[in-house]
Amino acid sequence: MRQEKRDPMLPFVRVVILSLILVLMSIWVFKNYFKSENSKINSSEIVTLKKLHFYDHPDGSIRITEVDGSLITFIKGEAFVRILLRNLVRDRISIGVGPEEPFELIARKGGLLSLRDPISDMHVDVTAFGQSNSKVFMQLIKGGDS
Repeated sequence: MRQEKRDPMLPFVRVVILSLILVLMSIWVFKNYFKSENSKINSSEIVTLKKLHFYDHPDGSIRITEVDGSLITFIKGEAFVRILLRNLVRDRISIGVGPEEPFELIARKGGLLSLRDPISDMHVDVTAFGQSNSKVFMQLIKGGDS
């Protein structure tokens, strides 16, 4: 009788492959059936939506205008706003779009306030950074409805 030689690594390889399949299936189920807080924010009711342009000036100030070009305000000395806008603008530049397209400042039911770039579909929940950092955006929302 002839005896077949079995690879001693075969059982180990089977366990590794089955484990990888199980992990991938678990990730897929979790992603599709358990919604994240981020998706809950996206689906909450919009109370106010303003479309705004932000222009960076050499003196460090930021000019904020309505879509029609009318001036809303100038912001000086707000490092949080500058950093937030620079991050959003960096994504726009990589796509090849400049300041000609407006950002959306969105107030949602429950007090959530977010800044969204409709071009790159990036959004930031500004209320997550605390009241002192989000006060500028809250003032823009309270300034009137679009």
